[in-house]
Amino acid sequence: MREILPVPHLQRPPEAPPPLAGFVDLSGGVLPVVRLAVLLGLEAGDRADPFYGHIIRLRRDVAARRIGLLVDRAVGLLDIDPQALRAVPAEQTLNGLVEAEHSEDGQLTHVLALERLLLAEERAALDAWTRRAAARADAWSAAP
Repeated sequence: MREILPVPHLQRPPEAPPPLAGFVDLSGGVLPVVRLAVLLGLEAGDRADPFYGHIIRLRRDVAARRIGLLVDRAVGLLDIDPQALRAVPAEQTLNGLVEAEHSEDGQLTHVLALERLLLAEERAALDAWTRRAAARADAWSAAP
């Protein structure tokens, strides 16, 4: 994780697909924000932005793309010794998404393989949406 951000007002095109929460202007660039729960099939995606939600910016890009992950709430970070992780065989999860797990005090934590978070079609669609959002932001910031 690079940082945990409170959820700002997201610019969301009305015709955007449910997993796409919207875009945020971050350091002069457009950051697409994806609803992780919707992407994983855990909710429908018709909820408004959560009041206590957070955007997780990752240290490394997801399949060479810079994205933020919208989660209901981030309450802390775990510093886990890699030796304490148990590998999860790729065939046991959808697209091999869960690569390892850690259990401590009855709490199970999954480690996701970021390069497998988006399918190729989803990456292409997200790229197209991000280009449109960046072009729109550039058009508004251009001096007359």
